[in-house]
Amino acid sequence: MALQEYKIEEISYLSKDDKKIMEKILSKWLRNPKTLNFFAPKVTFPFNYKKWLLYYYKDDINHEIKTLIIKRNKWIIGHVSVKIFDGYGSIFHLFIDPAFRRNGFGQKLTKKIENYGQKINLNYIVVSINKKDKISIKLFEKIGYKFFEKKSKTTYYKMKKELY
Repeated sequence: MALQEYKIEEISYLSKDDKKIMEKILSKWLRNPKTLNFFAPKVTFPFNYKKWLLYYYKDDINHEIKTLIIKRNKWIIGHVSVKIFDGYGSIFHLFIDPAFRRNGFGQKLTKKIENYGQKINLNYIVVSINKKDKISIKLFEKIGYKFFEKKSKTTYYKMKKELY
């Protein structure tokens, strides 16, 4: 499958239509407790979309969160969000449908977020990754993210990529 067959679009969890579509998608993707823990560690199993939405997106009244999806033939196969702070962005909720993993889609979504960050003059992008999520750690290392916080008492590593 060539990457050219895919399209990246912005969505908003403030939009009723987008919320409705993403509820179906995320409920399908997050049926496994391990997957849910990597994707949304503060949400308990079984996945509850409304609680998840309230926890992660309820405070986005100032549109500080940008969310992108990647589609193939109108089917959503990936998702990423970034919250914008003063001078930097924080990636969260990067997820690729298991049937489409290892095809570069995570890199593609992350690159699009980085390009957006440069456009709005962010200095860097950070991401927190569960220490057990070896696949995500390798992905972010591969695309230039460096560890900047590896506290032994936490369950997460923090990685960072300078944009300038």
